[in-house]
Amino acid sequence: MTSRLPPLLLVACILSSSSAAGQSLNSTVGVLSPVLVKTYGSVPLLAFKQVSMACLIALYHVNTRDPQIVGQAVVDRLPQGFRIDVKFKDSQFDAAEALKEVLAWRESSSIDAIVGPMTSDGSQVVSLVSALQGTPVTSFGASSTLLSDKQTYPLFSRTNPLIMLNAMALIGVCLRFKWKQIAVLCEDTTYGNGFLSNVQEQASSKGVDLVQVQKFVPEGSKSIAAAMSSLQKSRAKIFLYLGIGVPNLELVLSYSNKEGLLQDGHAWVA
Repeated sequence: MTSRLPPLLLVACILSSSSAAGQSLNSTVGVLSPVLVKTYGSVPLLAFKQVSMACLIALYHVNTRDPQIVGQAVVDRLPQGFRIDVKFKDSQFDAAEALKEVLAWRESSSIDAIVGPMTSDGSQVVSLVSALQGTPVTSFGASSTLLSDKQTYPLFSRTNPLIMLNAMALIGVCLRFKWKQIAVLCEDTTYGNGFLSNVQEQASSKGVDLVQVQKFVPEGSKSIAAAMSSLQKSRAKIFLYLGIGVPNLELVLSYSNKEGLLQDGHAWVA
């Protein structure tokens, strides 16, 4: 998924920006993709580097009219003489880093379209800032349904599925095992809050009672510890975990074990 979507998405941005510009056969596309990472446990995943390389290869194939990655149909649509330049920045899987790079682009050069960022949080801030200059943003990883609000994010689009599908699957598991009372642990981010909204909607429509919802700050030990303590007091037995990142999950499992929430009769669904 991660290595194949960016080429198509890059071309989509290229075509949309060239159509908007009209008068020029050249276009500049900014690419925000993680290589090194500040968050996510500071572990640079190979998939992140594959995403970045796929974007750069797609750029080369567009300029050389090579259909191997982008497809013949796309190559046929490119105007004669049309070329693109790329401004690549490592977003480090961090919203603040992505925003910093976009602000630097605004001061130093003209960007016709932006590919990325990969996260919902990053896409949220980048889309708000980029919209001020009429720059379209297309993400290959942001899944929060909050970004579907066209009044707030008029120039944002994406190529990946919405998190709604995950919410449907989680509630589907609960129904399959006849779990009708569950508690939810959710990371307090754009991704997590959007995910929670979808889970609440699905639970309400399917007759599943969310007896308690707790949020935590990603990679925050005290925040996760407090959330787990509250969940323990709820006396719930079934828990949904709405979060990403191995470090977060490790902390959740550690504190849930301390609170006795991994004992027989308890279940976690993520």
